[in-house]
Amino acid sequence: MIDANKIKKLISFLGFSLVFFSCFANAVEFRGSAMERWDGVYTKKKAAEAMDAAKSKACLNAFDKYIQGMEESKRMIFEGIEDQIYGNISQYMTCSTVVEENIDKKEKKALVVMKAILNFVMNLQKQQKIHL
Repeated sequence: MIDANKIKKLISFLGFSLVFFSCFANAVEFRGSAMERWDGVYTKKKAAEAMDAAKSKACLNAFDKYIQGMEESKRMIFEGIEDQIYGNISQYMTCSTVVEENIDKKEKKALVVMKAILNFVMNLQKQQKIHL
């Protein structure tokens, strides 16, 4: 016969797991890429500045890929608050993982692919939540 405490522990564990994993249900992953050029002769400083700019653009590229695949009704909601979201993009997206990067000294360009984790539970009003 199965012990009642073991059943309670199993049910508690399953309940905790369900709550824990549901917290991540609205997160999606996209990859974005970008290229940035620099003028003049190659220097480490110019290449680093170009790479930083490319990383920012790659993160926005990942976000734009998500927006392009959005359902029409969600896109309409997004378009109404687009400036707000882009102004606070770090609240909706974590983009710090470099998947691939390359500096081409001859072509004077920095190429990068970034992984973005996008979380779209947005509080549009105090009591209303809309999942994009």
